Amino acid sequence: MFRIALKNILHDRVRMFAALLGIIFAVVLVTFQIGLFWGFLKNAAAIIDYSGAPLWVTPPSVANFEFPGVLRENLYYQALAVPGVGKVERLIMTFVRIHKPDGSFEAAQLIGIDLSVDTRLPPAFFRGSREDLRDPEAVSFDITDYEKLGRPRIGDYVELNRKRARLAAVTDNMRSFIASPYLFTSLENVYRFRETLPAGHMSYLLVTPAPGWTIEEVARNLRRLGGVDVLTAAEFGRRCQAYWVFRTGAGFAIALSMLLGFVVGTVIVGQTLYSSTMDRLKEFGTLKAIGAGNPQLYRIITHQALIYAAAGYVLGIAGSFGVARLSAAMGTHVIVTAPLVGGMFFVTAGMCIAASILSVVRVAKLEPAMVFK
Repeated sequence: MFRIALKNILHDRVRMFAALLGIIFAVVLVTFQIGLFWGFLKNAAAIIDYSGAPLWVTPPSVANFEFPGVLRENLYYQALAVPGVGKVERLIMTFVRIHKPDGSFEAAQLIGIDLSVDTRLPPAFFRGSREDLRDPEAVSFDITDYEKLGRPRIGDYVELNRKRARLAAVTDNMRSFIASPYLFTSLENVYRFRETLPAGHMSYLLVTPAPGWTIEEVARNLRRLGGVDVLTAAEFGRRCQAYWVFRTGAGFAIALSMLLGFVVGTVIVGQTLYSSTMDRLKEFGTLKAIGAGNPQLYRIITHQALIYAAAGYVLGIAGSFGVARLSAAMGTHVIVTAPLVGGMFFVTAGMCIAASILSVVRVAKLEPAMVFK
């Protein structure tokens, strides 16, 4: 049956290539959209993951990291006195307007990190180090924003909210989720660049339990402070992801694109298989006349679908890796993982088998006597 199926496919090369193009398009589109979605979710919680802090203390009802409220200064000292707290790290997240050397403007996310403790932010540097951010006016920029910021060099001066800032370090692949560049600096420098922020106030407290204390115990104790939300890193990450997926419509747009890719592939393969079946009705009728049953004919059609699926899958996945690399070069994070690659085989096979249903129905109604007409 496999041999017959393969001969049916190779008999009309133009039709075969048309079907393969449809499958390849569907595989690339669905893989790209799922990879884009995973990259989307990872970037939405990137700062939270990179911080390494098990607990986050936030103003009430903060929906995501990019839009924080303000925590009062004395809350920091109160948190230090909570039983079970080992380390408290202050963090400020605010937006600034950066005036580039060429005179143009760019919105940026200024993140003040607490250099008085052993912070893990930013996680990696392309050039420079956290120590360089202690200097007055010092800020970092990311290597992925090199072109966007006008190809600056370390030591160049820019303006942040009409205040002079010096580019003192370069972070490595700290890509911002909302495309506004990440600029890291010390807490002291943030107050200088953002004068409307009251001195000592911050956006978040990052808490690490002391040895011997569980995250749940420390979280329970922190909630007694009142007027704040206390979330695990995983909970805060999910809250940020849910905001961008459900409250902005981004999740629906990506899901719709995946569905369209699946439908397009199914329609193209289905049309190819059905037209191929119609062209060979007499051959199928002959097989029935000499004793072949419907299950055997179904296997021929199913084998055709699976051959298309296997060939289209291999070429489509290869194309997906190429598109992912191109996207990375253009600044879009697309994650193509081993589980995604494996899962796409079953998606492709299911798509092609679904496309063969019309052909199966047509063969089931075929009368052997038609070969004598």
